[in-house]
Amino acid sequence: YDTGVDGWSGEDNLTAGTIIDPPATTTPTEFTITSQTTGEGSGVVSGHQNPYTSGSTATLTATPNQGSSFTGWSGACTNTSGVCTVLMNGNKSVTASFTTNGQTSPTPPTPVITMPQFDGKVYPSSTTKVIVLWTSTSSRHFIYVQDKTDPSMNTITRDGVKYMIYRDPLAQSRIQSVNVLPGHTYYASVRSGTTNNLSAERTITWSVAPTTEYTITTQGFGAGSGSVSGNSSPYTPGSTATLTATANSGSTFTGWSGACTNTTGACNLTMDGNKHVVANFALSSVVDPNILAITSPANHAVLPANTISVTVTWNGSASNYLVRAQDETDNTKNTITKGVGKYLVYEDNQRTKSYTINNLVKGHSYYVWVHEGTATSFKPEVAISFSVANDTAMNSNKGLFSYIMSGISLIKDTLTASTIKIFEMIWGR
Repeated sequence: YDTGVDGWSGEDNLTAGTIIDPPATTTPTEFTITSQTTGEGSGVVSGHQNPYTSGSTATLTATPNQGSSFTGWSGACTNTSGVCTVLMNGNKSVTASFTTNGQTSPTPPTPVITMPQFDGKVYPSSTTKVIVLWTSTSSRHFIYVQDKTDPSMNTITRDGVKYMIYRDPLAQSRIQSVNVLPGHTYYASVRSGTTNNLSAERTITWSVAPTTEYTITTQGFGAGSGSVSGNSSPYTPGSTATLTATANSGSTFTGWSGACTNTTGACNLTMDGNKHVVANFALSSVVDPNILAITSPANHAVLPANTISVTVTWNGSASNYLVRAQDETDNTKNTITKGVGKYLVYEDNQRTKSYTINNLVKGHSYYVWVHEGTATSFKPEVAISFSVANDTAMNSNKGLFSYIMSGISLIKDTLTASTIKIFEMIWGR
């Protein structure tokens, strides 16, 4: 056997007369042919019968679509006729080129979008999916959808433009499901045909309402005390809330005010916005004034306008007292929260029988409660209200005299000197 080698070198330990067989080789017996189209026109390539046995012949035919012309082959075939004949002694690839011939293909019918029902429709915030529907007599369709609120949701790139959904062609189907998010706006375009021959465009936009939550704030009010339960804020729009008022020992619930106005039973609300509810409580028993009574200031007293503090005093035989006070004119001054109530003063370990309230405001009214005991164990309270005058000039003899005399000066020509002197004597001028 002639190996074609003239001689040996190296250190191979071969004995004379040894015959070396060449490596075995495998010859493919079947091949395939692939085809594609190119050019401004369009058409199809037919005749594929893959796979082909080695040495057989493949015959392909190029057929232009209406409005196009076949211009020639490239690849395994190079002729310009419509038939490509290839000897299959290996895998082959051919390209059929088409151009337009000046004729215009019929424009596909423009689709009609039926859902969403109108442009700009706003869906509830709970919506997770929107269906786009359209009607058309065409058998093929093209649709794209974009998220106009969050561009990062548009992850499909076509010709440098980002889309959330891009389908071409969408054969037969006239429906597209779109996953949506609260607070987002979406845009959809639908056409009949394919990218090479599209109908006029139909577009529609819609949005999903943002997720909103509402809260309820509660407050206790009145000489009595109690609690409000059932507040599960926050609430979704349209949901319902039920609140219950429970009076403490020695107090009685007298009704709701604010978002609820009934005098008995629970407070039932439909949450279409933020709500504020007040539970009113009154004392159910009266304290014997001989045992506990506020001695100063007097109930309904009007203090001078320049008063900035007042000392509330009371009698009693207990060793500990609970003192509460509220600014009845400006609730924002009541910054101490206890239960459902807000207070200007809340002292539950007062050892003496007096308490000084500071930072009074001219023109404001105040309410004060005093209990024997502490916040965890107290007896029904006694209460007073007082106010601070709004006009300094009206709260002194001389000031009042000046006020009156300013009016008298308008009619002084009709008064005698003796009449004016009498006013001066009365008011200490």
